[in-house]
Amino acid sequence: MFVLVVLACSISSPDYCVKFEDTRGPYVTEKECHTRAYEMGRSIFEMVGPDLRPISFNCKKLQKGRLT
Repeated sequence: MFVLVVLACSISSPDYCVKFEDTRGPYVTEKECHTRAYEMGRSIFEMVGPDLRPISFNCKKLQKGRLT
């Protein structure tokens, strides 16, 4: 199982970044997590505007028996 976090930073103020945590997961496969990461990246760009751009994501593997 994998949980997703996306990091987006401001273009006008590169020191300002926001961490977005996915609420749909966890995901069974890493590929599902990656697919969701790109979906979230597009949504962040559309909802927040062009100044805040997704720059990275992390699909963290959960230990067996953990949900978060």
